[in-house]
Amino acid sequence: MTHSSRVLAASLLFACLALPALAREKRTHFRGAFDGRQTVRMTLIRDNDRITGVYLYEAVGEPIRVEGTISGNEVRLAQTGEGGQRTGLFQGTWKGKVFAGNWTPADDPNAQRLPFSFDADSSPDDGTSGTYEQFTGRITNKLRVLLLPGQRIRFRLSAFWIPEGSDPSFANTGVISGTTRRTGETAVYESDGCRLSFNFSGRNVRITQSAAGPACGMGQNVDGSGTYRQTETEIDLAALEGF
Repeated sequence: MTHSSRVLAASLLFACLALPALAREKRTHFRGAFDGRQTVRMTLIRDNDRITGVYLYEAVGEPIRVEGTISGNEVRLAQTGEGGQRTGLFQGTWKGKVFAGNWTPADDPNAQRLPFSFDADSSPDDGTSGTYEQFTGRITNKLRVLLLPGQRIRFRLSAFWIPEGSDPSFANTGVISGTTRRTGETAVYESDGCRLSFNFSGRNVRITQSAAGPACGMGQNVDGSGTYRQTETEIDLAALEGF
């Protein structure tokens, strides 16, 4: 579980400073497999010749970071684990909407290469995955969801609270993320005394948060409860994992 609480003004300042980079940034979302068997999701963020991103095995659901370069169509991405330790290397070509090549483990560069092929057009709309938004008037709360095998869902909820009469730049904010299992139309996430209930209905999801603010690791009075409407079905793993 990841909890954070920060002042929105700092986020807005950072966003302004980052505008030139964001203007060049391009995100591409892939789905594919290693050796045609182990299904993977991946989001790559390209900024000129630099690439960063994240991928996960659908069967596992834990994010793995990658970073590297692209020259022409040739891509080299180092896979990193906790502490920034390099754990693998992707080498391949990115042509159109297909990223394909071979992966090798970092601890044994002479090991047999594992072929992979990821396609930007192969992510199905499963009716649950995507971005949901709750429009509050001045600030939008967001829920990002990825449906995994076994009816597990990985989620990230970002919510805000603006004191009455205050400028939005002084909003309190907070994030809750984690993985839980969906049963029918409902899912419940509990951690450290915080409880989130999700009720899915078509393209909407109703969230009930057990307690506002610090009780759920969020800013004072921040409550993500309410009805969220799905606005995107594409999966941005980098945003889902807070990268």
